[in-house]
Amino acid sequence: MSASQGLADQAAVEGTFLLAASAETRTALAPVGATHTAFTGALLDTLRHGISGGPPLLDLETVYMHLRRTLEARAHPVPQARNRNSGARVALGRNHADLPAAPVTAAAGPDQPDHRLWPDPSAISTVTGFFTNLAAVREVSGLTQQEVSRRSAGRISTGTISKLVNRDTLPATWTTTAAYLSACGVPDNQIEQWHSAWQELRRNAAATQEPRTGTPGGGAAEAGRTRRWLSALWRGRGH
Repeated sequence: MSASQGLADQAAVEGTFLLAASAETRTALAPVGATHTAFTGALLDTLRHGISGGPPLLDLETVYMHLRRTLEARAHPVPQARNRNSGARVALGRNHADLPAAPVTAAAGPDQPDHRLWPDPSAISTVTGFFTNLAAVREVSGLTQQEVSRRSAGRISTGTISKLVNRDTLPATWTTTAAYLSACGVPDNQIEQWHSAWQELRRNAAATQEPRTGTPGGGAAEAGRTRRWLSALWRGRGH
């Protein structure tokens, strides 16, 4: 937050690489309901799933360029980088997208737990948070919309997926959301938690829209009695 010089420009140590979430004139984005900021979420996703077509080792320059393209495509603040000589060549780790494919096995079970860090549906308390975390599910899965559609056995199209995660009101039925979560690979017990979160949000929305109940014409009758009482009181007979 320096007034005269950007933070990234202050990295003057030889052999270093500084990576910032946004330019000094922009605020980093923290999506409502998301576990991480937009920048941190994209960085963790890159390290977790790798970069398709990237080098075996993910150096800082490769990571930065991938984050820049990813966040720019999402209309999020563009990260900034400053390199001092060989700092950009420092490798953070293996490129998981370059690792040999693991043999296909059955779905995760008691002996094969799913270690992916899925968004926690029990922490969702707003409609915005519901859809922000719903979009994050696919990012954690590492699947494209086309792959999710294919894994759903035709139950949801890529267009349906895009509309689902970009809604601003809860869907009236649960079927499409359940198919999306299942196709992304979310465990069944967590899908049940998502269902509970969806039901709770719908109940809250219904409660705020519930009309006041009462006898038809009751409000008008009560207003009439009040006016007669005030009239009698004014004439001195209101005892």
